Amino acid sequence: MLRIEGLSKAFGNANVLKNVSFSMKDGRITAFLGPNGAGKTTTIRALLGIIRPDTGKFYMDTTPYIPEQVNMRKNISFVLENASLYERLNGYENMYFVAQIWQLEKSMAEERIKKLFNELEIDYGKKPVKLYSKGMKQKLILARALLPSCRYLILDEPLSGIDIPTKHIIREVLKKEKNNGKAIMYSTHILEEVEELAQEVIVIAHGEIRFKGSINEFRSIDNDIETAFMRLVV
Repeated sequence: MLRIEGLSKAFGNANVLKNVSFSMKDGRITAFLGPNGAGKTTTIRALLGIIRPDTGKFYMDTTPYIPEQVNMRKNISFVLENASLYERLNGYENMYFVAQIWQLEKSMAEERIKKLFNELEIDYGKKPVKLYSKGMKQKLILARALLPSCRYLILDEPLSGIDIPTKHIIREVLKKEKNNGKAIMYSTHILEEVEELAQEVIVIAHGEIRFKGSINEFRSIDNDIETAFMRLVV
C-alpha cells in the first residue's frame, strides 16, 4: 500500500492542496477524479518528488517514503500527461534506452520488451516513433512505464484522446497488472473509465478530498456516476 497523509501545497496565495490524504491498495485500480484545476496533477507531482509539498508524509506500507530518495522511488513507475518519446528512435530503441536507465540485465530487458510489445500490440518494425500513430505512441509510453515491473504505477490521463481499440488493449493490460498485485492509480476526466476499470475511487475538488472509497460506495451516492461526481465537486 502507498499512503499519503496530510498533503498541502500553496503557490503564492493559492492553496492548491489542502490536507490531502488517501491510499493506493495493492491489487486494486484507483481512479483519481476531479475537474480541471482540482489538484490531481499537483498531487501526483508531489508524490513523485517533482515538486516539494509544504506539509505531508508518504508511506510504503508502514515505511516512510521520501520521494527525493532514488532507491525508494524505484518502486514507482509513472506516465505523466503529455509524456514524450525519443521521436528519432524506433519503439524497441526507446524501450532499451529506458531499460539501461533502470539498469535491467540485458536478457531480462529483452524478455520484458517482447512480452509488453505482444500484450500491447506495439509495432516491432524499424520505423522511427515520429511516424507512429497517437495510439501507438500512447501504448509505447505505457510499455515504458511497465518495463521495470515496479510495485506501484501512477498514470495521468492515460486514455485521453485515443481510439476505442487502443483503449481496450490498454485497459486489458492494466487489469492484468492489477491481478498480478500491482497498485495502480490513474487520473481521468472520463467517467465511463471508472466503471470499466476502477475498484477504488478518489474525488478531489478545490484541493480537498471530497470522496474516497470503493466503486460500490461511489455508486451509492447516485446510480448515475456523472450525477454522483457532480454532487461531490460542486
